[in-house]
Amino acid sequence: MAITKKLNTKKTISKVKSSVKKSLVKKTHPKQAEAMRSFRISPDTLPFFGVQVTKQTVYWSVLLIFIMIMQLWILNIQLDVIKVTDSITALH
Repeated sequence: MAITKKLNTKKTISKVKSSVKKSLVKKTHPKQAEAMRSFRISPDTLPFFGVQVTKQTVYWSVLLIFIMIMQLWILNIQLDVIKVTDSITALH
């Protein structure tokens, strides 16, 4: 009374074949270098020791001035402290 089912193997094989994707290998060719152009007008360049005022020059100058003022202020405070300590040691 039991009914046996036949396995349909053709459908499963076709599903597996269709799910596998083929990958193509692409060949890469090296790029060829451009031909050398010997007669080209070169752009004008600034001389190495030339002076040109830019935004960076202004920024560095302001920073330098700020640092020098702070150093002089610290030196003044140190000299005041030395004077006070000398006067204290002279009294004893």
